[in-house]
Amino acid sequence: MLKLAAKSIPAMDLPIIVYERSEDNYNIKQAQSLNRLFKPKTLFLGIPGAFIPTIQVKFLPEYFRYAKEIKALSGISQICVLSVNDPYSLQTFAEEVDFEEKMIFISDWEGKLSQYLNTTFYTTSFGLRSKAFRCVVENSEISHFVVEEDWKISTVTRVYNFLKIITPYHPYPYTTYSN
Repeated sequence: MLKLAAKSIPAMDLPIIVYERSEDNYNIKQAQSLNRLFKPKTLFLGIPGAFIPTIQVKFLPEYFRYAKEIKALSGISQICVLSVNDPYSLQTFAEEVDFEEKMIFISDWEGKLSQYLNTTFYTTSFGLRSKAFRCVVENSEISHFVVEEDWKISTVTRVYNFLKIITPYHPYPYTTYSN
């Protein structure tokens, strides 16, 4: 497992993509302060990129499916998803997965936050990316940080492993899937 490079979220502004219920649409909000965004207790997920099939079909839908349980059992008030994608690609991805207000998407389009967190890797096909990671952020302080060794495999970051941390009752299946 990689070592976390930081213990807190930096003072950084990044575009976010949020669901607007009144418009039934996802909108890009430019230059949002991460310190302000992470004031409430937040489950913070990092993904290698938008439109990666296992992220789109398996990884994020699991968190969406258990969003109410996560919030009720842990006091988490929001789920944020970081991807090294431009905001327009991430907006299109958000519209495609359509989790409504259950997730806020953060466009780390230059990879600066991912580099700060020490989760980046480079591929010749996709360029700079972030490995999948999961942590809890409260008042910009990071805890429960885990990151995948291999960007193609999701094990330690799966929702079931997080649910085991926040509740002693384990009604969730233990499965390991490869991306």
